[in-house]
Amino acid sequence: MKTRGNDRETLGAVFAHLARTYPEKPALRTPGGQSVTFDGLNTRINALNAALVERGLCPGDRVAILAKNSIAHVEIFGLTKSGIVVVPLNWRLYEDALVELLRTSRPKAIFADDTFLDTARSLVKTHGAGIEVISLVRSHPHAIPYASLIQSADVREPDHIAHPDDPLCILFTSGTTGQPKGVVHSHRSILNNLRVSSEIVLGLEPGDTVMAAMPFFHVGGLFLHFFAAFYRGCTTTILPEYSASQVLDVVARHKINNVHLVPTMIGSVLDALATDPADLSSLNSILYAASPIPTTLLLRALDALPNCKFVQSYGATESGMVTALSPADHIAASHGNDHEILLSCGKAVAERAVRVVANDKACIRGEIGEIEIRSPGMMDGYWEDPAASQAAIINGWLKTGDLGFLDENGFVYIVDRKNDMIVTGGENVYPTEVEEHLSRLQDVAAASVFGVPDPRWVEKVVAAVVLKPGAEVTDRHLIAELKRELAAYKCPKEIHFLNKLPKNAAGKVLRKELQARFSG
Repeated sequence: MKTRGNDRETLGAVFAHLARTYPEKPALRTPGGQSVTFDGLNTRINALNAALVERGLCPGDRVAILAKNSIAHVEIFGLTKSGIVVVPLNWRLYEDALVELLRTSRPKAIFADDTFLDTARSLVKTHGAGIEVISLVRSHPHAIPYASLIQSADVREPDHIAHPDDPLCILFTSGTTGQPKGVVHSHRSILNNLRVSSEIVLGLEPGDTVMAAMPFFHVGGLFLHFFAAFYRGCTTTILPEYSASQVLDVVARHKINNVHLVPTMIGSVLDALATDPADLSSLNSILYAASPIPTTLLLRALDALPNCKFVQSYGATESGMVTALSPADHIAASHGNDHEILLSCGKAVAERAVRVVANDKACIRGEIGEIEIRSPGMMDGYWEDPAASQAAIINGWLKTGDLGFLDENGFVYIVDRKNDMIVTGGENVYPTEVEEHLSRLQDVAAASVFGVPDPRWVEKVVAAVVLKPGAEVTDRHLIAELKRELAAYKCPKEIHFLNKLPKNAAGKVLRKELQARFSG
């Protein structure tokens, strides 16, 4: 027997609740003019559930998405009503990497847009016997048309109702520290993140207009921002992928109130704004996350958008949202002398506990160790990898792999990834600290610091630097500048000048790629 229970204890229940509460309100729209109401979205979701169940999919079966952000992307997540597990794939990966994700998750179907339809067909033909390909847009002789699935299916609520503890999705980690792992989140953990992010951290209201610019295969863009806004009943404009010019256009045209951007995106938006002024007066809050932000960039953003509040969030695919640096914290730090707070990622948010551990003992304030968290919003474990799950979660505490410390006021500072720390001549060097000092130099646009093997030092500190347009400086000049502020052992022994730094979809610099390139 079907029971409704709490209106919002599963993602499917959220769709149904919003359809009843705001039936005629626009839920989603695109820059190209597509739009759907909350009731219309729920109706299409019910039809998609009926169609996939009729094709033999059962609770626990997986479906993958290989597509850029779209309204259909959100509808596919509606399959979780029937207990189907959604696996969004990173479309920026090479085919060999995608093959591994398919082998790991074993989906029954792949939804692909025009850009990736041929890739999906190739993957299935070569490595995925029994996987159906569903084309989101164009017709293909060997793919099922998405529109036809919805067109004639039953629009009633599904017979099977997912339980809060059922798996909702498998999100693959970015792989910055090795092979991507499949992170399993339940409806319960995701709904906790949506509530905390939307109501407590971002303070969103149903009347807010939101723009989703981050890729939906990344936890930050998908659950800590987009679905958080959706959960509150906001109207969201979905960008297929990020571009600074489109951000300016959409904010101005749709009077956007809130957006989530990574620091590199904030920089490019400010650059675009300087050459192409746009009306951003409606924008009252920006969430930034996924990577640290240089203090100089943050102060520049605060100056360019004086009426806009900034919120920083720290978390991971495994942990969900952990900390937040509030708008009040930003204002106090930027208008006072304590700019160091801007280097933190704030304090633990509601229902989260954060501690720092070294050698199995709790660290004192200011002492560096591994950050561990306990939260109802963290993962259930890694997909079909009990050993890795048991190593990651010990006595209810998730080991994040991030090194950091807590100050006397409870602010959390991320020093670096545990695996990225450089040990040179017996001294520990944290790349993020060196990068922060490099970013302050007037000729430097971007920098990444990493360690490479060295016969004398075991590891030596090396930097890859992107210079600002027109800058002409030598590596010796930059090293000399750094030595005015940093201990000599922390300064790079080598600096390599690049046109751009390699990054993943979340805007994180791929240090391991740079290490491999310059370790010869």
